[in-house]
Amino acid sequence: MTLFDLGTRTETRVKGHSEPEFTYLNQSARPSVYALRGILEEWFQHFPRAAQTDLRSRFRDSSNSQHYGAFFELYVHELLIRAGYAVVVHPVLDNVNTRPDFLARNPNGAEFYVEVTLAGIPAQAAQGADTRIAQVYDILDRMDSPNFFLHLDVEGSPASPPPASKLRGQLQRWLATLDPDEISRKMQIDGFDSIPKFTWRHSGWEIVITPIAKSVEARGKSGIRPIGAVSPEAQWLQTDADLKAALEVKANKYGEFEIPLLIAVNVLSVHCDDIDILNGLFGQEGIVCSLAQDGSIVEQSQTRKRNGFWYGPKGARNQTASGALIVSNLNEWSMGVLTPELFHNPWAKCILNSDWWPMPQRIPDNKTGYYSKHNGKTASEVLSIPAPWPLTWD
Repeated sequence: MTLFDLGTRTETRVKGHSEPEFTYLNQSARPSVYALRGILEEWFQHFPRAAQTDLRSRFRDSSNSQHYGAFFELYVHELLIRAGYAVVVHPVLDNVNTRPDFLARNPNGAEFYVEVTLAGIPAQAAQGADTRIAQVYDILDRMDSPNFFLHLDVEGSPASPPPASKLRGQLQRWLATLDPDEISRKMQIDGFDSIPKFTWRHSGWEIVITPIAKSVEARGKSGIRPIGAVSPEAQWLQTDADLKAALEVKANKYGEFEIPLLIAVNVLSVHCDDIDILNGLFGQEGIVCSLAQDGSIVEQSQTRKRNGFWYGPKGARNQTASGALIVSNLNEWSMGVLTPELFHNPWAKCILNSDWWPMPQRIPDNKTGYYSKHNGKTASEVLSIPAPWPLTWD
């Protein structure tokens, strides 16, 4: 059994905006994708045969969230194997019908469970709107635009499928009225805002298109996608809340464990940094201010709300979870440059020994009350992923 189809491939195009991730990886003949498929096929052959069918089905799903979930499961399994662990997939638990994703056992007999999950998966309605937008982008990218690239500013999201072919026709006719040399001159002298715009609205969605003149050498050339840049609408992020929610689902699934539990999370968010992670684990940052009678601030100190995954209104919580292995936006293209980081739970009932993990960790320091950062091997070193990655951008 293989993850990808066998046979000869001839597609060398770039990925479409609305095209499922697996579909492109399965069909592309680009050298970088060939290399990628080879690595993933090797990992898949290390996965127990009895569990391959389910993983393969989810990996090949047209839903990107299903695909990314299966990829991350395959990735963590391989990471454990390369780190020297014997791995049991879906080990049986006493008196519980559900099963963790993995049981990892090192050569010394030390064991811990591993659960794998995603955080920040868009809601179904948002996924539908994103798909409709991506389909419009695909139609625009198939448009003949010999003289201009397109800069798109987007606000809102369409509640119904936009008539993209109608948009493309109107846009093409408008672009045909413009002189690329004049547009280039206006850009150089008066800046981006001086360039004429094409505005189009549909069902709660607005798209403002600015033509950017191509260089004289690039004009008229075929095979160049018109869309040069997209500026999406600004949005409020809740990365810390998404992370906390994903961790809590896994932590409360099985009851008490007699060995450590490690929860691996791939955060699918446009932004995830230390602040987001620590807010999710320990509670959101805040500042306490003391005021004088005249209203001036006389003292202020940093604090955290008691709303974290590991620390809540009554103190330490979710102590079954010994650690959280966290990475953001890990996928096939970023797996050679990103390394998950292990955050240890200061109040864990079962301690996950830091000597068991060869990659970067945050270990609680009882003297300072803060995490101590310990560097380790990169994931690409552990997984033997070639550098640079991807091997080529073709």
